[in-house]
Amino acid sequence: MPQDEQLHDVFIDSDKSKLHESTKEAEDKTVGPWLRLGARTVDNIIFVWILVTLLVLFTPAFADEINEVIFGFVVLFMWVFVETLLLITLGTTFGKWLLKIQITTSDNKKPMFLHSFKRSLKVWFFGLAMGIPFVDIFTLISAYSDLTKRGMTSWDKSEKFIITHGEVSLLRIIIVWVIIGVSILPFFL
Repeated sequence: MPQDEQLHDVFIDSDKSKLHESTKEAEDKTVGPWLRLGARTVDNIIFVWILVTLLVLFTPAFADEINEVIFGFVVLFMWVFVETLLLITLGTTFGKWLLKIQITTSDNKKPMFLHSFKRSLKVWFFGLAMGIPFVDIFTLISAYSDLTKRGMTSWDKSEKFIITHGEVSLLRIIIVWVIIGVSILPFFL
């Protein structure tokens, strides 16, 4: 099995017949759960890096006084607002851009504020369980089930969003893994 097809199986729905579609058809594919999880993971990692860097630069005592659990909850909630702003202004986030995921309205436009905010809030609550450990496992499994069985998550359906993706290159996949690897490396040192 060629390497591109193996990577395709890991990140995108495992139907190999979709792998060799034309570029136009590839952009119309629905997004598999692993690709979406990869994009959200990259978004959260980058956001934490930026936030921690700013906090350490402007409040040096931050690093000594941080309660990591509370910080995690706060960051996850803050992302609701940041993601909303990115979606209404740029139409994407860094992770979604990197993995060529597009979120559009049913008439192929960028999401509007209220719908984007409601979607991000629902992802935070129903998808990520507000960051509550162990509870989030069940909500993520539920979202995975919805996406694989119905082709859509509850928050995209309720806000009438269309989620599609283009062909993802090997370089982009490597970048995702490097970002994830660098973020977890300190836990092993």
